[in-house]
Amino acid sequence: MSDAEEIAKLFQQFGPEQRLYMQFIIEKGPNSEEIEGFARSIGKNLVTLQKWSQAPGFWECVAALTDDALHRARTDIYRALIRSATSKTPNIPAAKLLLEVLGDYSEGKTKAITKPTETTYKWMDDESSKPDFDLSNGEAEENTKTDDGDSENDPLSPASGTEGVSPK
Repeated sequence: MSDAEEIAKLFQQFGPEQRLYMQFIIEKGPNSEEIEGFARSIGKNLVTLQKWSQAPGFWECVAALTDDALHRARTDIYRALIRSATSKTPNIPAAKLLLEVLGDYSEGKTKAITKPTETTYKWMDDESSKPDFDLSNGEAEENTKTDDGDSENDPLSPASGTEGVSPK
């Protein structure tokens, strides 16, 4: 018997008022200040509700119903989390949680976030090989540098056997 079948069987042992009490717990919490009003609304007292909550399988049913409610609300939760994390004034804890959900962040660990087509540039780690562009005037002008003599390892160098190949 699957977990879902076991929970369904367990759930059937509870009457309609007990199921309403389970729903109340999910919506308001087991220690809600509104619990007395709820008990009166179904014609019961707090002692009866306490006995129900001690019945075998009661809390397993509450947990299963809670999981189901969260699963159905997942899309709305993610949408709100994305909106909060990406707003003009982002909520940093929301952004952190979103990255955790996506598997891109874990406390104390870092993970490089890359796209499959992303090119890793050597100059990000090695300042000496960084292209020298002057963007101060709004246009890219590459400063010409003298050859460092490493034409053997340069795939565009005529010495590497790729004559006629040029950057696009």
